[in-house]
Parts: sequence; structure tokens; C-alpha cells
Amino acid sequence: MINVPRNGVLSAPILQVIGLIGWAFIVYLVYDALIDAVTRAGFISQSLSGELHPQVAAHPFNARYVEMPMLTLAHVIPGFLFMILGPVQFISSMRKRFPRLHRVSGYVYLLSAALVALGASYIGFVLPIWGWTLNQWVSLLSSILMLYFLYRAFGYIRVRNIKLHREFMIRGFAVGLSISTLRLFLDWGQLAGMDFTLAWNVATVSSMPVTLVAAEMWIRLTRPVNRGHR
Repeated sequence: MINVPRNGVLSAPILQVIGLIGWAFIVYLVYDALIDAVTRAGFISQSLSGELHPQVAAHPFNARYVEMPMLTLAHVIPGFLFMILGPVQFISSMRKRFPRLHRVSGYVYLLSAALVALGASYIGFVLPIWGWTLNQWVSLLSSILMLYFLYRAFGYIRVRNIKLHREFMIRGFAVGLSISTLRLFLDWGQLAGMDFTLAWNVATVSSMPVTLVAAEMWIRLTRPVNRGHR
């Protein structure tokens, strides 16, 4: 079973079940993001080598990336590292057994997150936007929030405040993970009968709030009780 802090709101077995369900979703969302990153990298590689089918390259959604392939790769590669290293930061057994590895991977994770956030903001305003203009500002807000949360997490670990470091790390990762939630909501929207553009718009504006709310609920459920204020 997974190790979760206890604060008395729910019993340990219930928290364990919620934690396992949460991890199952995280594994699925990370897997989806990694598959997309590999696919996108292959797509850009084909574009650079001239092997990409012209009809595929001309699709409005794909054309955004064909226009600036190196910028896309500069975003995809840190994104791959972010998704690989993010969940590792929350595995308590690895933190305890390999503290040095945890610190080094944490630095790489934070650097990757910064590159992802800056790249997403830049891409959102340089490449042609898909769907609502509002989507640009949603992307920018997500990037700012992720940078802010991870900056706070870094500051708290510097002063050895493990509790708040954990909370802000969860928030930061949740914002980054919302890109996978977007794809999940996009699929659901199309299954519900929406056309691609409408499903994309709805998924874009709803994915980050939903993922962040879920993270905040987990933080509150597992926030240790301050025994001095009982």
C-alpha cells in the first residue's frame, strides 16, 4: 500500500484507496503525455526530413508545429522529463533510500518545469492559436501558476519546511499534468458528440481547474494535524 499522511479526516484504509485510485489516474495521464511527446517528436522529425505527408502537415492543428519545429522540440523534450520525474518526487520509499538522487532529480525536474512553462507561454502567443483566443490566456495562466507553485516549493525545501514543500510540489505537478487531462476531456467531449474545435475549447478551459481542485482536495485530506492546536 502507499504511504499517506494522516490527519484524522478520513480513516487510513479510505485514504489508501483514494490514494491508489489517484495514482492509477496519474499513471494513465503520464503515460498518455509520454506517448504524445514521443509521437510529436517523431512528427517533427518527419517534418524536418521531408518525410511528413503534405496532407498531414497542412492540417491546421499540425501546421502550428510544422511552422516552428525546433521550438516544438524544445518544448516537448523538457515536457518528457517533467512527466517522467514528476511522479518520482512523490515516491516516499525512493526519497528515503536515495536522498541524493531525489535532490538531483528534483533540480532536473524544476528546470524542466520552468522550460515547459516558458515554452508553453511563448508557443501560445507565437504559433497560431487553436480555438478561442481565451485559450492563449488560459495557457499563460497555467504557466504562471506552475512556475509560482514550484518556486514556492523550492523556497520551502531550502528552509526545510517539508510539509509546505510537499503541498506546493503537488500543486505544481497538478498544473503541469492538466495537459493530459485536457486530452482526456477532449476525447470525452468528442464522444459526447462535440466537434473537435468545441471539445478542444471546453477541455482547454476546464482541465487545469479540475486537476488543481483534485490536488487541493488530496492536500487537505492528507495535511497532518497540528497537535499543538487541538
